[in-house]
Amino acid sequence: MKATGIVRRLDDLGRLVIPKEIRRIYKLKEGDSIEFFVNDNSEIILKKFSILNEDESVILNMCSCLGESTNNLAIFITEDNLLGHEFLKYKDLTNEFLNRVKIYRSEKYENINISKEALSFKEVYVSPVIMESQFVGAFILLSNSELNDVSIALTNSFAQLLTILSQQ
Repeated sequence: MKATGIVRRLDDLGRLVIPKEIRRIYKLKEGDSIEFFVNDNSEIILKKFSILNEDESVILNMCSCLGESTNNLAIFITEDNLLGHEFLKYKDLTNEFLNRVKIYRSEKYENINISKEALSFKEVYVSPVIMESQFVGAFILLSNSELNDVSIALTNSFAQLLTILSQQ
């Protein structure tokens, strides 16, 4: 653990202000959820909550299962990460695509270019994972043909299942 030299006092309501420099470095913004951990040395550790903290392997398995079940490419995206595809990286995605998928409702798009390398699909279906009224990620089904109702229902089911699993 690295010392920052910054000391803060708890106020009378038990609140603690995280210094602006630390919020900026670790990309913490108003509304972000913070997890509290206590280690064996009675040290308190704060960690920005992410659905990916402990569920990355579960999400990768879900993407694989969803992709195989629908015969399409399935990925999972968060505010700053992409899982489920070994060649496609988050930094390769277009801003237009990222703005479309970080939504609070399920949505289907047609003939959309998703990457700077001109990787495009006939249909893209987005099913967001929302926790405590916050977007934490989305399952995205990418298809070169028309998506059927079963594929869409499966994608929604996976998003709902991940929400339930993350709340336990």
